[in-house]
Amino acid sequence: MDDTSQKQNQHQVQGQNQTQQPVSPVSTPQKEVEAAPVSDYIVPSEVTPRIEKEVSEAGVKEVGKAPQLTEEHFKTGIKHAPESTPVPKEPTGAVKLPMTKSQAEQQAKGNPDDAATWLANFILRLLKKMRLVNN
Repeated sequence: MDDTSQKQNQHQVQGQNQTQQPVSPVSTPQKEVEAAPVSDYIVPSEVTPRIEKEVSEAGVKEVGKAPQLTEEHFKTGIKHAPESTPVPKEPTGAVKLPMTKSQAEQQAKGNPDDAATWLANFILRLLKKMRLVNN
């Protein structure tokens, strides 16, 4: 057999295999079924958990949510945390950089190994990102 006849035979076998295999989807969409309410599956937990006998014998006991603070704690400044802490939403003020723009431009020309030169270049980069410098 020559190469062309072998290729034709392989092509015919592949074509037969493809037509013989039934095409089935990988997954089929499931219809939504009315299920029982969630309350049938979920059981509410106990308000206060029961401590088993073995556990209580090991020394486990029930405690409150917040620790009991004494008068001594209050005198030292310890108190219970509030439920929520208010966060100020207004700007607190302008940011003060360690150098002005002109000082940073002068210092940036110094030795690259110097920390002050690095700081000056960093400040100029910040000002450039804030679009306060035209470089």
